[in-house]
Amino acid sequence: MAPMGVVGVRLAVLGALSALVLWVPRVGSFTAQPPRRRLALRRPSSPSGTPPASREDAKQALLDAIHAFDQAQTRDGKEAVDFGVEGGELDKDSRRPRNLSEGWYAISEDVGKAGEKVLDAVDSLAQFNPTADPTRFFGTPEGLRCPLHGGWRLLFTTAADASFSSNSSRGDAMAMNVVNAVKGEITNIINFTPGEDGRPRALEQLRVKIKATALSDKRIGLVFRYAKARLTKFLFLPLFGRRITLTIPVPAPLISRIIFFFTRKEVPKPFFELLYLDGDMRVHRTDAGNLFIQKRPDWGTGALAA
Repeated sequence: MAPMGVVGVRLAVLGALSALVLWVPRVGSFTAQPPRRRLALRRPSSPSGTPPASREDAKQALLDAIHAFDQAQTRDGKEAVDFGVEGGELDKDSRRPRNLSEGWYAISEDVGKAGEKVLDAVDSLAQFNPTADPTRFFGTPEGLRCPLHGGWRLLFTTAADASFSSNSSRGDAMAMNVVNAVKGEITNIINFTPGEDGRPRALEQLRVKIKATALSDKRIGLVFRYAKARLTKFLFLPLFGRRITLTIPVPAPLISRIIFFFTRKEVPKPFFELLYLDGDMRVHRTDAGNLFIQKRPDWGTGALAA
């Protein structure tokens, strides 16, 4: 969301919320799966395929591949990503968002092949990238001229922390983010869909505020600031149609360094690198190697960007 990938921040946020919104992990909710096949995110296109003749052809091929992948998952199933359980959103070793492409073939051969076609289509589209310096003007008074500025809706991702489904305890959701290139800020927005009974979920919306800095002409560095959670229940009690919003600070860099010092692990430095950007499509890869594909929403490039 990253970017739609919240890059591990949601672990701390949802941990603080779990007692409030009843996101209690279900014992035994993890089912052992066959060994996962690891898929590279960047590979040369298949020599047997016909390369797209133009940028528009490459974009359409990517959209078609995403549609076919979604259809395969609708038919054969989608990996349920639950918070705080084995097989959840974070890799147990790196503590970064898991790459769901490693489990595509555990669902079905069709899902695995459809997913690989999406990755191949990304490789093809990246060759037609029309924006040589996508971070130009980012974080400056001229930020409105930055091609990243505005709202983006998530179409596809391999990141577990930005993937939602109705067969998980946290439920399905629509993910998007808003880039304010004047202030150098990104807001990840997750709107959770109502449950099967039509009632809103205890956690209705999550907004994560991120300070962003242009590190190069294609790379944006990220520092997570705080999250705002909109709740329909508080301390197990319904609010009878009302809503309350809790602001939850993200641990400061100093605290993170202390934690990682005692765990003997390198302090992660979240970022995303742009592979493709034009007026209505954006493709980037995160520091954890996860892929995000986004499009402009119906409400345009400037809405919600303030």
